[in-house]
Amino acid sequence: RTNVIIVGDHGFVQVHTSLNLSSLFDEVSSSKVPVRALIGGGSAGLYPADGATPEEVAAYLAKLNKLIARRYLGLLRFMSAEENEEAGGFAGAVAALTVPKPGYMLTSRPGAPFLIKLKGTEGMHGYAPDMPGMETGFIAAGPAFRSGYRMPVMRMLDVAPTIALADGVPLPSAEGVAVPGILSANDNNGGSLVDFLMGAGNRDRRP
Repeated sequence: RTNVIIVGDHGFVQVHTSLNLSSLFDEVSSSKVPVRALIGGGSAGLYPADGATPEEVAAYLAKLNKLIARRYLGLLRFMSAEENEEAGGFAGAVAALTVPKPGYMLTSRPGAPFLIKLKGTEGMHGYAPDMPGMETGFIAAGPAFRSGYRMPVMRMLDVAPTIALADGVPLPSAEGVAVPGILSANDNNGGSLVDFLMGAGNRDRRP
């Protein structure tokens, strides 16, 4: 018998307004901006601009952090390089920015205001994992899985090693760990739908 597994890679939230990082950076300093942003929807990694010294970058980031805390708290979250690395964010970034609440996304449009109204309601991803709505689904049926079992939360890192364990395939390079509790004890216990939600919150909702 065959195991059938359906997985997602991220959730999707509705957005109505863009936060323009070009305007934000100019508000910090109207002269040279020593950082550049790599934008990924609801978050952005900040990297040193060409020719910028570490001292210029550090001073600019300190001003940026203070501006966000003073004027844009709740719209943006500033993450230090250490916080970004701990969260598994943008590799090598000197800092990161994330949108902490649904409804907003990041963009970069020189000359435009900080808040830009979107045409209609659009959708976006690329937010921090704890953003409501970033959960995705995992549906599995087959002899390898427990019958009629529902698991509310699972780490994304654990999906691949769990599937490998179900199929009896070694996966030594996996970063996560297999979750044996959702697997059947033998081939006769499977065949019913197994579905659960991965991510934070919304434990009572099916994907």
